[in-house]
Amino acid sequence: ACADPLLNSVRRSGRRAHDIPLPFDELSRELPAIHEFGTQAVEFFDDAEPFSVSVAGGARGSTLAANSVSCKQGWSGSWSCAPKAVSHIVCGHRGTVEFGSPSYAAAESDGHVEVHVVRSGGGVGSVAVRYALHHLNTTDADVSATARYTSAQELVFLPGVIELAFRVAIHDDFELEEDEAFELELYDARVPSTGEPVSIGAQRRTRVTIEDDDFWVAGAAATSVVDPEAAFAAMETGTDTVFTVATRTPTGLARSEALALKQKLVTTVRPADPLQTDSCVHWLDGVYNC
Repeated sequence: ACADPLLNSVRRSGRRAHDIPLPFDELSRELPAIHEFGTQAVEFFDDAEPFSVSVAGGARGSTLAANSVSCKQGWSGSWSCAPKAVSHIVCGHRGTVEFGSPSYAAAESDGHVEVHVVRSGGGVGSVAVRYALHHLNTTDADVSATARYTSAQELVFLPGVIELAFRVAIHDDFELEEDEAFELELYDARVPSTGEPVSIGAQRRTRVTIEDDDFWVAGAAATSVVDPEAAFAAMETGTDTVFTVATRTPTGLARSEALALKQKLVTTVRPADPLQTDSCVHWLDGVYNC
């Protein structure tokens, strides 16, 4: 017989002599409500899931554990999968889907944030779920709800898939600003072929923080030519002109690393060929001879 390990009360009141140890993935299972140890509240069992006998029949064997995988999205919308351990052998179900974490964070220059959605039950059958993006202090100029070159805000768990890691695109604006945040929300979980509803867990929302990293980046508005009058006067002579550029962050601080991080400076000006450039030589902190 198959049944949810939650029903044996090991988590509720402790393991008895005749109880088998809890499966390893049950140890990390999160419940939506907090109950004190030994509680008699019947609500403790509300999240028990309907297990049944399920045979995977996949390429790597007939057990659910032999066929369970975690899949990760690439930039073009393609997915790559790798085995991921579960305790399920022949007992499982379609699962409850939810986010893998209540929060995620990425630097603005990362270009994307990777968000994980998981389902319990060992990966029986196919499950689809949609997600929505809710701006907190972001706008469409800061973030897109999908990976680049994709537009579908629906995730499909094929048989055996127990985790999907999808990408949300972040747009770097190179402006010094406070950290920004948005939320993602799961909804409309169902069996694709029949439309039968599938449960969404307590972690149906997650908060994503975009960490501004422009403090140490060279800003064009704060970067200038040292002694510009002399440099411009030399340019008017019609000969190659060597001048010095001081890179500064948007706050006005010198930062020698800033050039390599974000900016490539125009260096040598030749009146006969104004588009030609050479390389800068680092001299002092945030100062380059060109």
